[in-house]
Amino acid sequence: MRLKETPEASRARLQAALELFEDALERPASLQEAAWSACLSPFHFHRLFTRTIGTTPAAYLRERRLSRAAGEILAGERSVAELGFRWGYGSGEAFSRAFREQFFLNPGEYRRHGLPIFLRESELSCPEEVAGPSCRNMSAPSRVPARRMVGLFLHGKNDHPCNMRRLYEFLERHPEGRRQRWIIADRYVPSASGMRYEFFVGLDANDLARIPEGLDALEIPERDEVAVDFLGSVDELHEFLPGDIDVTLHGCGLEQTPLSWKLERPRGSVRWTRCAFRQQLEIRGI
Repeated sequence: MRLKETPEASRARLQAALELFEDALERPASLQEAAWSACLSPFHFHRLFTRTIGTTPAAYLRERRLSRAAGEILAGERSVAELGFRWGYGSGEAFSRAFREQFFLNPGEYRRHGLPIFLRESELSCPEEVAGPSCRNMSAPSRVPARRMVGLFLHGKNDHPCNMRRLYEFLERHPEGRRQRWIIADRYVPSASGMRYEFFVGLDANDLARIPEGLDALEIPERDEVAVDFLGSVDELHEFLPGDIDVTLHGCGLEQTPLSWKLERPRGSVRWTRCAFRQQLEIRGI
C-alpha cells in the first residue's frame, strides 16, 4: 500500500516544475515537460499539483502571467494590446476578458484604481515551513478598546464579483484607503442552510454619525482578545481556523465568544498564495 505524501514532500516533488513554470511565463509551457521534471505521468502530476497548490497547472500559469501583467499595467509603460501579445493573448480583447475574470476589472479600470490585490505570487516564494497551514504565537489575553469601521458588509465568498465591485467602488470614493491597511472582520453565524459566512471589509473610522451613501458601519465593543499568527492561504485560514483555534483556546482555559467578529489585517498585498495573517479573536474564560 502506498502511503500518502506529506504536504512538504509533495511540494518538494513539485519544486522543479514550479521553477520550470516561472521560466516559462513568457513562452509556451508543456505540461508533459513539467510532469517529467517531477518524475510523474501527466495525469498524476496534474492531480498532485492541483491538490498541493490548490489550482490546476494551467490555471496557475494563467494567474501568474496575469499577475505579472497587472504589475506592468500599474507601471503604465505598455498599451493593453502590447501586454496582451506579450503575455500570450492573440488580441487585446482576449487579454481584457481574461484579466477581468481574474481581477473583476478590465485593465483600464485596474490601472485607474491602482490596487495591487488578488495577485498570484510565485509558489517558489512560499517557505518550506509554510507548506501546510499552522497557527502559532498566541498572545496573552488583553483588554482592547471598542473599534469603529466604515466599509462594506458582505457574505459568501470574498472574491465574489459583485462583492469585489463594491469593494473597488468603496476604495475609489475613499482615495486614502489606497494608502491605509484595510481590515477584514469576519464571523460564522447559524442559518437555515448551516453556518453562514459574513465579513466586513473596511477602514478604521473616528465618527460613524455620517456614513457615505452605499457604505456600512461596524462597531465592535470593548472586549478581551487574543491574537494568533496564522501561516497559510486565505482559503486555508477559513477552513482551518475554527476547529484548530477552539482546541488551542480550550487548552488555555479560553473559548471564543459566540458570534463574535474576528479581525484580520493582511500583511502586504492580498495574494492567492500562502502568507501570514494576524487573527484577533474575542475570547472569554471557561
